[in-house]
Amino acid sequence: MHRFRRQLLAVVVVISVVVVAPAVARASEGLHIDAVSTYEVVPDDARVFVTIEVEATNATPSTTKGNVTTRYFYEGFYLPLPPEAENVVALDEGREAQITFEDSEDGSFQVALVRFRSNLFYNRSRSVTVTYEIPGGEPRSEDVTRVNAAFVAIALYAFGDPENAEVRLLGLEDFEVTLDGSHLRLETDDEGREVRVDRNIVNPPEWFVWVNALNNEGLVVTDRTFANQAVRIRAWPGDEEWFDSVSETLDIGLPALMDVIGLGWPVEDTLVVTQAIAPNLFGFGGWYFVDEDEIEIGESVDRAVVLHEASHAWFNGSLFTERWIGEGLAEEVASIVLREVFDERQFPQAISRLDSNTVKLNAWEIPGFRTELSDAREAYGYNASWSVIHDIAKEIGQDAVSDVLEYADSDRIAYVGRSDAEPWTDPDDWRRLLDLFEEVGGSEKATDLFADFVVRTDEADDLEDRAKAREKYQAFQETTGRQAPVLIRRSLSDWEFDDAIARMDDGLAVYESELALIARATAAGLNTQDVFSLDFEMTRGSFSAVSAAIGQYERALDALLESETALAAERSTAVQVGLWRGEDPGDFIAAARAAYERGDIDSVPIHAALAKRALVEAEAVGRQRIVYAGGIAGFVALVILGLAIRAAWKRRRRGTSASPQPTVDAANDLGDPGVAVAVVAGSESEPEASIPVSAPGLEPPQYGFVETLEETVVNPDVSHPRDDGAADGGEEDATPG
Repeated sequence: MHRFRRQLLAVVVVISVVVVAPAVARASEGLHIDAVSTYEVVPDDARVFVTIEVEATNATPSTTKGNVTTRYFYEGFYLPLPPEAENVVALDEGREAQITFEDSEDGSFQVALVRFRSNLFYNRSRSVTVTYEIPGGEPRSEDVTRVNAAFVAIALYAFGDPENAEVRLLGLEDFEVTLDGSHLRLETDDEGREVRVDRNIVNPPEWFVWVNALNNEGLVVTDRTFANQAVRIRAWPGDEEWFDSVSETLDIGLPALMDVIGLGWPVEDTLVVTQAIAPNLFGFGGWYFVDEDEIEIGESVDRAVVLHEASHAWFNGSLFTERWIGEGLAEEVASIVLREVFDERQFPQAISRLDSNTVKLNAWEIPGFRTELSDAREAYGYNASWSVIHDIAKEIGQDAVSDVLEYADSDRIAYVGRSDAEPWTDPDDWRRLLDLFEEVGGSEKATDLFADFVVRTDEADDLEDRAKAREKYQAFQETTGRQAPVLIRRSLSDWEFDDAIARMDDGLAVYESELALIARATAAGLNTQDVFSLDFEMTRGSFSAVSAAIGQYERALDALLESETALAAERSTAVQVGLWRGEDPGDFIAAARAAYERGDIDSVPIHAALAKRALVEAEAVGRQRIVYAGGIAGFVALVILGLAIRAAWKRRRRGTSASPQPTVDAANDLGDPGVAVAVVAGSESEPEASIPVSAPGLEPPQYGFVETLEETVVNPDVSHPRDDGAADGGEEDATPG
């Protein structure tokens, strides 16, 4: 706001001669003004009636120097008025006073010089009332004031000395009032009217309030359905041009927006579109109220603004947090619909880091107050946001942009692994957008564009750390030929790059141990399945489980190779005899190999151990068989010798008497197949005892059983218990026949 100077007229009295100073002399603090400014809104008349009640007092005393006395008086005061003020009238003590006007230097207001009907000398006061009217401007006119039955927009100013200025606002009882700027307190006056007032204003030249008042009952409300979505349009009465333009744009453009963005309509209830002047006054075409799902669009007839604001149903801080992302996406999708549907072509202007109004987009915020600098920054921010998004969209294509938006909307992680993308729970900020552009969209330009126009100086190191981690990530996947597990991808998504690099180092170490295992197995002639890829890619906490699995395979392979080494060693005679017609340890080795190749890793050491045990037990069995064979041979020799002796003895007796001859019953009269019985004494029908001498059909004992050798000594009077050396420690009793 601009300050206004009061004017002082001085009269110099020399004896009886009056000398008049210049017509308007600029004085200091000599004129005190108490003022009450009342703004009364009359919607039916589409006007605001303003009354300023001024009490002016001359506080500049006369001065005397020698014979000269100087008396100071004031001819009037200056009063700033809005440029659209009409019917300005000043009453000095109830009688009309003279007013002259001039424009301010920048043309933003006009200055009224209100002249007193007579000069105001020291210690005198005058009551002056100034009234004027502010008409509501026509839609799309340059006037900032709007007054109709549905909407009021007006600027309020204060006038008077510090702490002696008061502002009052009347006539908005039926309106929902929003005030921006200084403060007004709601009260009720003596007539019972609702009044908003601020008294004892400390700094009147800087005091300012913007009034934005809405009366829903006065709006022309039309409920429509566009693309099966409920939309309520609320327009000012009498502005059919605005209503027709907004309605047509939404009818055709809303379905196209949904198709370009690729996401479902996010508004659950009814989208409300309201005509308002406030966005235009703050330098915007419109704005979107997220909590209410309401759009306020300025009175201008502009399809781009309507589509831009409608796209904020998606791009409003819920999809991505930074302001520039929402505005850039809104500009881009709106421009696509304009080209494809309405044949209106709009593109961003080229941007440069050397632009005098450059601001890093992550630092671009809504200005608190509107100034020339803020307007320039806003223009740059909107264009730069759009330019960054447009360049990336042009590179990767609109379908890829839709994929990026779908990933963000469905809260899925940017770095995708073997399975469906894991959920994402952190905020969707510029970091996530960059990851999505590159990982999902496939952009190769995004990082450079972000470095040039988006990130602040304190964020630049993050991009460098990210580049190193992503380079390692690419090498990790190329080296292993696998998707990185989620513990690595989550660290990258969280921009915890030191953790990501450390975990990739752990993963590569585990992978190297896996390669070493596979090399050993291959050298042993084993076809190793890729048993670790799934566990490697799906691990969540650490690589310890994969490392433990590799260790289990290593131990199983050690056991198998150890058993194979034992089987390959030179075998003793006892082992060879023990393995004759028994179980082959090679069968266990084959079973162990098959188990290893099919991934039944728990069975490998069991089969390997059985192979080694078979060798050990074969040696014991072989020794027993050797002993058994030797015993049989000796016994047979003794029997033959005994038979020979008996035969000789009988021949000698035959010569002396007719005694019974010993016979060998090859038919086994006792009923045991394969056993020969020697009759030693007694008659042919009553043999004394039987001795098993051979077992022509006897099979070697099966693996895991122990043979015993039974011997029977013929003695009709004595029983001989015998320990046959059985492995289980059992005893066999020999009893008389």
